[in-house]
Amino acid sequence: MVLSYVWESANVNLLTIETLNKFQTRDSFCSGSVPQTILDAVRVTEGLGERYLWVDSCCIIQDSDADKKEFISQMDIIYGLASLTIVNAAGDHADHGLPGVRPMTRYKVQEPFHVKGVSIVETLDPGEFGTRGIDSYLEGTTWNSRGWTLQEGLLSRKLLVFTAEQVYWECQKATWCEDSHWETSVEPSESRVFQHIRLEHLEMEEFWASKITSFDKNYRHLVQV
Repeated sequence: MVLSYVWESANVNLLTIETLNKFQTRDSFCSGSVPQTILDAVRVTEGLGERYLWVDSCCIIQDSDADKKEFISQMDIIYGLASLTIVNAAGDHADHGLPGVRPMTRYKVQEPFHVKGVSIVETLDPGEFGTRGIDSYLEGTTWNSRGWTLQEGLLSRKLLVFTAEQVYWECQKATWCEDSHWETSVEPSESRVFQHIRLEHLEMEEFWASKITSFDKNYRHLVQV
């Protein structure tokens, strides 16, 4: 599994030549030693029964040009072959954490209300129905505005996206969320939200066209979105 998040100005404990031995010491990952987002991602990884989590700030020696050159050139392999990408689309720094992993870390909860004996709950989606459409839950997030996280999202096959309100699941077939009941025997037809936002129905095969002119045009479009 891998993590996609925004560093920003948080006190990120980076892997360096000097801290390499410390990072390799048992129980070195604890509260205060690494940002909360990474700690929460470790909990999610353990909860899903996975053994390994790849995090750029902890797996790339940040003051080694050789290490950066080796790993940055293989981001497509790292994120493309990962079993799952954990995305922190909430907050604007690494200390924000993954909402919902720890108690009292979500901004909004569903409070039921009753109308003529019928119990109704408000949607958790931050967008207004019918105005912002399918992409509302990522609109305006810092994670959705960064080029580095752009490639991580595009290259990933499966995403578990943590927002301030709820968690979303995305794969190549569909998007699912907590406040909707979509358990049916029919395969969902809703398109992948992240690709909808970034590519606007542009097929991945078309985007990664072999012709340089086509790739340049599509890349420019992608960056300008």
